[in-house]
Amino acid sequence: MVQNLSEKVAQQQPFDIYRFTARCTLDMIFATTLGTDMHIQDSPTCTYLEVLEDLIDQLRNVMMKEGSTNHEEDIEHELNTIIFAGNETSAMTVANTILLIAMHPHVQRNLVDEMRTHFGHDVSNIRYETLTKLVCMEMVMKESLRLLPIAAVVGRKTTAEIDVGDYRLPAGVDILIDIFDIHRNPVYWGSDADQFRPERFETINYDRFSFLAFSAGPRNCVGLRYAWISMKIMLLKVLDRYTLETDLKLEELDMKMALTMKIVNGHMVRLKRRQ
Repeated sequence: MVQNLSEKVAQQQPFDIYRFTARCTLDMIFATTLGTDMHIQDSPTCTYLEVLEDLIDQLRNVMMKEGSTNHEEDIEHELNTIIFAGNETSAMTVANTILLIAMHPHVQRNLVDEMRTHFGHDVSNIRYETLTKLVCMEMVMKESLRLLPIAAVVGRKTTAEIDVGDYRLPAGVDILIDIFDIHRNPVYWGSDADQFRPERFETINYDRFSFLAFSAGPRNCVGLRYAWISMKIMLLKVLDRYTLETDLKLEELDMKMALTMKIVNGHMVRLKRRQ
């Protein structure tokens, strides 16, 4: 991804960086979870469906040998869950975070200072232990997910009778949880809840159910740790090589809900090679 972004430096024109993060995360997911090198970033086309069919055949053969009763559609569903959930959510989060960093130069400087403190000018050897020390980056990512949650609304079904505020819900009721509004509720996040202020995570003692970027409880994100590590690495690589700029302002962003929440304006940034 970092190499492919170099072509944008000379152009000095705004471009949507999501196109690059999406291909990068898809490459990473195939390589790390399915052991397949797709080289999606090196090719103008994506053979996702062809590879998915091959993987289904391979898994079906293995399960038949082991006596599994899983059906082909179950296998396809699980693979699509791994690939879609890991790709779309991580790619969008990284693109959102890059855009927010570009909007706030002082935050970008803090991130670069932290990166240089722990890695110097060589981010080729990244260890998990060092990633856990990136406190500033963690706060920035959390603030990005708070303001721009990928899953802005999630659905759940009650499994037993439950009291919610002044209401009693019977078992078997479908409910929608508005994560977007919870994340911007001044009751939980203060009067500046609509502002990008990563340092709030340094001081605020927030309720764990007021921050639902990865959901919560027994049905939270199964790939939380993988996502956190992969997104930090992507941000490190980009910040090490490039200075991020944008003309967009946070209050100007238009959002739309599809399967995930997307920015209508696009993740329009410019890059300069970092000195």
